[in-house]
Amino acid sequence: MAGSNGNGNGDGGSERDDKPETGRHTALGGTMAMLRRHGAAYLRQQAGGRPRILELQVTRSCNARCAWCDAWRAPGNDTELDDYAAMVRLIRPLGVALVGGEPLLRPDLERLAAALRLSTEISALTVATNGLDLTADRARRLFDAGVDKLVISIEGLGEENDRVRRRVGLFAQLDRVLPEVVAVGFRAVQLQVTIQERSIPQLVEAARYGRERGVRVSYTLEGPTRLETQLLSTDEKLLGRLEDEVERLCELAERWTHVVSSPEYLRRVVAFLRRRTEDFPPCAAGTQFLRATPDGWIRPCGSLPPLGHWTGYPFPPSSLSCSGCWSRLRGETPTLLGVSQLVELYRSAGADPG
Repeated sequence: MAGSNGNGNGDGGSERDDKPETGRHTALGGTMAMLRRHGAAYLRQQAGGRPRILELQVTRSCNARCAWCDAWRAPGNDTELDDYAAMVRLIRPLGVALVGGEPLLRPDLERLAAALRLSTEISALTVATNGLDLTADRARRLFDAGVDKLVISIEGLGEENDRVRRRVGLFAQLDRVLPEVVAVGFRAVQLQVTIQERSIPQLVEAARYGRERGVRVSYTLEGPTRLETQLLSTDEKLLGRLEDEVERLCELAERWTHVVSSPEYLRRVVAFLRRRTEDFPPCAAGTQFLRATPDGWIRPCGSLPPLGHWTGYPFPPSSLSCSGCWSRLRGETPTLLGVSQLVELYRSAGADPG
């Protein structure tokens, strides 16, 4: 299943490796980047207590055959709404991510995207894909429909990605199409790399690969229900290798702006796997981010049960104390900030309060 996060730790500008950007990768790095791009809209969203990200799962169908995911085993097992714009107008998130399953399997995806752009006030629209059906022509049509960010979820480089996805030649296909997709003009094209046992030796290599291809690179740890994550959490030798690779990656992240996962997030991956989570921030699922099923039920995230149908939003407040994952969506999404902090951040980001 293609994941999504839409956090945007940076604005896709030019990369440089001459010196670190002091303070760029703080715990509020994603907030600062959001203020630079969407300043006033972000302040309105925070003040109104609305979600920062709404993931619209537009289909459960998928064309990959990942062993850890059952979406492909039961394609079309949910009714899919013909339009999500009314839902988005009601919930009023800052940004929307179209996810799956595999969203490119929706032949009307461009129509859905255009409807969101034309009839809602969202500031960012992302599509998250495994890339199997991604072509230059499809990318252009998505861009013309109003999609400004494309996230391609990968399980590693080369044959490692193909092995997990069970699609021979998938990575080579992605490699061929990436230059054309980048040339379309999206605000960002981003590879999201899953941290798992066999991708450990490739984490730094993936950062270099993204730099060569002119795309962003982010990293995420999937939930502990995945066999690969379970294996990592019980093998101290593997955890030691991961810790070393993460440190190397963090050094690059301080120099290369295209690596958009913060060192704070990355270093806590190993702590999570070792179950040392006492100082972890609370999860913002249900407040800062939500997920909608294809037929319109709203969940705090992809792992938790529905809060209710979208037509009943907003839902009664409920406490959420979950330490079940350390995905990038959880780890890089800040909790609600106070007004004084927002004003300070807004000014420091160089935005014009007027």
